[in-house]
Amino acid sequence: MPHKIKLRRFLANTGIFRNRYETEKALESGLVKVDNKTVKGGSFDVKKKHHVFYNNKEIKMVAKSIYIILNKPIGYLSQKDPSRKNVYDIVNQMKEFSDDEKKTMFNVGRLDIDTEGLLIMTNDGQLSNKIINSSKFFEKTYFVILDKPLLPKDKLQLEKGVKIVVKKDGKRLYYKTREAKVKLLDDKELELTITEGKKRQIRKMLMALGYAVVFLKRISIGRLSTGSLTPGQHKILAKEEIYDNLFG
Repeated sequence: MPHKIKLRRFLANTGIFRNRYETEKALESGLVKVDNKTVKGGSFDVKKKHHVFYNNKEIKMVAKSIYIILNKPIGYLSQKDPSRKNVYDIVNQMKEFSDDEKKTMFNVGRLDIDTEGLLIMTNDGQLSNKIINSSKFFEKTYFVILDKPLLPKDKLQLEKGVKIVVKKDGKRLYYKTREAKVKLLDDKELELTITEGKKRQIRKMLMALGYAVVFLKRISIGRLSTGSLTPGQHKILAKEEIYDNLFG
């Protein structure tokens, strides 16, 4: 730990909070204390002599940052749920990390339970923050198998944007997706690249055009890709590899 660090950054580096919204919410709730004194300002200077508590438990900055790409298998949730299979069951089997390190890790972004593919796992809260607040549109490419051949007119519609139904504040609204890239691999197989991430967006886009998705896999985010990773396999990356392939 440096001689002093802003409390907001200290919290981001504990691995407990996955984005700035969560750290600000923790501060506003009064659950963060420095030497038993509640602190709500993220600009407070934390020094080496200080002890920081969250919800009455002392917390520390993570000794090392962890960056993993995981090929999430079908049938696994992206979020923690002790009653169902989830990606943290896979994390807990990773022998490269201690139990304490595993507890600090979280996924950046999500994939539906019936979708395979690339997930970024990390304990770097600043990375999650940077991705969420970035003005850059990250290209995410999916390999898709359809139930029937994709017609040329529907390929063009995908590229222009499709109206899908989304939920916002409990209401069902129509939303037109951004322009997409479509690469046909076979009559029923394609690579679809989008720059947004509405819930079940790929399936909804194709369903709106009359197609059912038989298989769906996210193969890349930016210049990060699953490569030869099989479902359930992971790869540890250096910080520079993650940041350069996303923001470089």
